[in-house]
Amino acid sequence: MNDPILILKNLTKEFPGVKALNAVSFEIERGSVHALLGENGAGKSTLIKIIAGVYLKNDGEIILNGIPCDFTCPADAFRRGLSVIHQETSLIPELTVLQNVFLGIEVRSRRLKVLKEKWMLERYRTFCDKINFHIDPEIQARDLSVAQKKIVEILKALVRETSLIIMDEPTDSLTGKEIEHLYMVIRDLKRHGVTVIYITHYMDEVFEITDRATVMKDGAHVLTETTKDLTPGKIISAMVGRDMAGEVGANGSGAGDRPQGKPAMEVRHLTAADRIEDISFVARYGEVLGITGVIGSGKTELARALFGADRIDSGKIYVNGKRVRHSHPLEALNNGIGMLPEDRKTQGLLLEQEVYKNITLCDLQKNNRRLLNKGFEYEQSRKMVKALNIKISGLDHQVMFLSGGNQQKVVLAKWLLANPDIIILDEPTRGIDVGAKGEIYKIMKDLARQGKCIIFISSEVPEIITVADRILLMKQGRITDRFENGAGSKELFHAMLEDKE
Repeated sequence: MNDPILILKNLTKEFPGVKALNAVSFEIERGSVHALLGENGAGKSTLIKIIAGVYLKNDGEIILNGIPCDFTCPADAFRRGLSVIHQETSLIPELTVLQNVFLGIEVRSRRLKVLKEKWMLERYRTFCDKINFHIDPEIQARDLSVAQKKIVEILKALVRETSLIIMDEPTDSLTGKEIEHLYMVIRDLKRHGVTVIYITHYMDEVFEITDRATVMKDGAHVLTETTKDLTPGKIISAMVGRDMAGEVGANGSGAGDRPQGKPAMEVRHLTAADRIEDISFVARYGEVLGITGVIGSGKTELARALFGADRIDSGKIYVNGKRVRHSHPLEALNNGIGMLPEDRKTQGLLLEQEVYKNITLCDLQKNNRRLLNKGFEYEQSRKMVKALNIKISGLDHQVMFLSGGNQQKVVLAKWLLANPDIIILDEPTRGIDVGAKGEIYKIMKDLARQGKCIIFISSEVPEIITVADRILLMKQGRITDRFENGAGSKELFHAMLEDKE
């Protein structure tokens, strides 16, 4: 191994009743892109927070650039050349790009104490040239795309002379072209000697962009190897401790053994402004109807229109043969429809509320419960926590502190307790690990076997193939192709990318 920039020795972290890290030891090679992998709850976040000075370790040693470190706050890590780029950017929307990049390290003249904007602008452009990223420094951060915001976060790290950047799910919510641009930026960082720790749940990213990979499980280090010596199967087995082949549809769609029932929902010529146009389909009880397409194809807009979250301009929706008009999600709920939204944090959860309150929320609404009974809510919540294997320390635990996979299960538990006949799942596995994905797949299949109608929306072709009985492909707000059970990834990928700009 070449010169390591970061050495971790026997890092241990304990919370009350929980050993979050158990003697974790491995090294990060200087100038490399190093994947950090593991299921939600494996200890990745705790490890990163200790490295970055957010948490204090109980035991062990951190050596950065050859010097032992005991960071007591993130500012200490910043000063030593370590930066973290989180999933949600930390940019201040009202400030310009230039102001965000130099926030906290503004340069002022000695005598007049005014900002040396010309000097900062020259430095900004120098680093833009380094990573081949050019954007008007006077644009407000609120006007940037998600991809541009992530690049600006990288610039913030570079102007602080960062030698090690930790990127947490950097491609989440990015389009294909934006992901390619980010890969190009990361490769430029490598050429300039910057090291990247890359946290992701996407297996293709591991083999596309990383040099080495570390897998964690249950707070312990499982393996660290060069990426070229690994396979997806080896990584998955290390992450979950079992063979996932049977759970993730190795032989194509795993849906063919389910008898399909009568129509649950029929949509006729649905149109909503410039978002979706002339959408028609039938979803049946006892099936998983998959809807896929590239980002921006109109999948989420369709889901929101079906659930009454967005207004429709024309067209008709029938549930159990009866025409319905949903001007509000509560009307959809009363008609037996539930929806797990694309963004669980802003649309699916009350993050500062307890687990039990989130789980029982829709059941209370559906059944018009005006008097709250905490004992009853606890009883119902315990059943859902057990049924979905939600890992929590207690029902009074705030949802904001759960892992992504467990947060998603809480949203799902909320809808299962409300017991709708039709469940719309919009990107239910986004941002969760492979083990949690397998559990979500199983839940969808089980619900369909119980006679529920599942409308499963995903941009990930392999998982659509895995779970769905039938698949609708959307492009530019319209359904362009329909596939029956047995459609292969190659066929669907080809149709998805055909004529794509």
